[in-house]
Amino acid sequence: MAEIADSSSTLVVDVGTFSTRVSLLERVEGEYRLAGAARVPSTIDPPVSDVMLGVSRALTELERTTGWHARHDVVNRLAVTSVGLTAVTSVLSLGNSRTLNALLESLQSLPITPIDIFDLNNRPPDAYQFVFQRLIESPLDVLIILGSETDQDWEIEIARMGEIIRSVLTSHRSAWNLNVVFIGAAAHAQTLRTFLGERASIHHMNLEPDQPIGDALSSLESLVQSIATERRQHLLPNHSGLSEWAGASPIDYQEALGHVTQQLAQRYSIHVLSLDLGASHVAAIASLPNGDLRKAALDGFGTLRSPQNILMEAGREAVERWLPYDLDETRLDDYLLHGLAHPGALPTTIENLVLEHAFAREALRGVVELIDDQTVDGQALAPCAAADVIIGCGATLGAAPRLIQAVMMMLDAVLPTGFTQLALDRASALPVLLLDKAIEEGNPFIEQDVLLSLGVSIAPTGRMAENRPALRLRTGMPARSPEETIVNFGAMEVIPWEGGAGSTLEVWPATRLNLGVGRGRGAEPRANLFGGSLGLIVDARGRPIDLDLNKDKRQAKILEWMQTTGAYPTLSFSGRSS
Repeated sequence: MAEIADSSSTLVVDVGTFSTRVSLLERVEGEYRLAGAARVPSTIDPPVSDVMLGVSRALTELERTTGWHARHDVVNRLAVTSVGLTAVTSVLSLGNSRTLNALLESLQSLPITPIDIFDLNNRPPDAYQFVFQRLIESPLDVLIILGSETDQDWEIEIARMGEIIRSVLTSHRSAWNLNVVFIGAAAHAQTLRTFLGERASIHHMNLEPDQPIGDALSSLESLVQSIATERRQHLLPNHSGLSEWAGASPIDYQEALGHVTQQLAQRYSIHVLSLDLGASHVAAIASLPNGDLRKAALDGFGTLRSPQNILMEAGREAVERWLPYDLDETRLDDYLLHGLAHPGALPTTIENLVLEHAFAREALRGVVELIDDQTVDGQALAPCAAADVIIGCGATLGAAPRLIQAVMMMLDAVLPTGFTQLALDRASALPVLLLDKAIEEGNPFIEQDVLLSLGVSIAPTGRMAENRPALRLRTGMPARSPEETIVNFGAMEVIPWEGGAGSTLEVWPATRLNLGVGRGRGAEPRANLFGGSLGLIVDARGRPIDLDLNKDKRQAKILEWMQTTGAYPTLSFSGRSS
């Protein structure tokens, strides 16, 4: 991925929408270690509009806090950015379902945020009016039109599409650069050009009769990547200055996170899931030991800058189900308006912190579902819930006031089963693992510097009666006698446990529950796990979690989980902190 020269120092700059972070690697006794990090507000928005001012401030802060001074002739540099992570995309399909499914599968790994998929093959009533309304409401970066190579009647439909797109572009009189990717017959592409003229960038991918759809889509990935890169450069003012500082164009953060996730999965032969929740985006990347990689990202769905988009996508009920108090319209409106007026501001009350984390759960759950829906050659892969390791990163997870809050957000979004190691990129320094020499086999120190071990989640599948013994745990640690703990069904508990060499862990579920080796059968971790900062997080809520309760019972359960895990200060049902 990224080669570094033989130097004692390496700088990695990560530019986000909300903050710019710089990490310093130093060679210590022949190994690369994380020697320091600094974070400052990004400077990509008006009135500053210069990414390099934020980089300069971050370097100054690093020098102030570490006493380190840049030696420009020997320092390696790497730039990563999550700005413009994906291109907002919709699909209009006139093709048959087989062709559409092939197109959607090819889009899975591309840097796009899918907004709408319009299947117009059956020409439903009022379809075009609905398409027009959605395009007006959600301006796109890319519109993919899947045409038909044989049916001449589609000429009229293509013309109607051209009229709609032209009307949308006329309504948005700003310099909105819409990229239209048309996959179909050349004559139909010419019809689109006639209607749109210079109003949009039209890219044609020919689709002939009896031509395999895979051949027509062969260049789609490079085209979408090119569009996403152009968009990122537009959103990063003084992009050229950042490229000159690093000696190369900044690396896309999703690409970086995918590389790191894949490296860890292959090195340790495990299933790794990385969750990234930033100020204005959310992303998930899953890798199996064989290198199979799945990605999903949504721009404009971060908790700090765009909770209103999460609300529109998930729905109010989905967000509200994670709250231990009533969410009235005034409180919700105040929260959203405060976020619009002061993007990135920290919550000022416990209630707002809990609300922010409820939005986070739904944002993360959305990309986890996108990952699970993806297929390879039409076959589903292992679900995210089966991950051996879950890594949390980004502003909302990494900066959670209490570590258990980050844990709860990840557990509720993914609902992992069995034994799952949890880790957190607390210092927002994960991109340093991009450096090939820093992550070569036999050098785990840099991973320990970057990734904070949170603990181990233990979660059985199945359901049983509430408040009855669900799990019996026997934990052992060096120089201490083994201890047994009973956890009832429907409960969550945090149990101290060091893990690693000399520690033991055995778990016996109730007869109706399963830890992955059969109902009622005892289990031990199949890998060497680490208790980390929290120990064992025992999640006996069952799978799936039952939140379809009446409001009072649901709020009582949410409150119970928050209090037994110590996630938040004491709360009452009124939503007031005490």
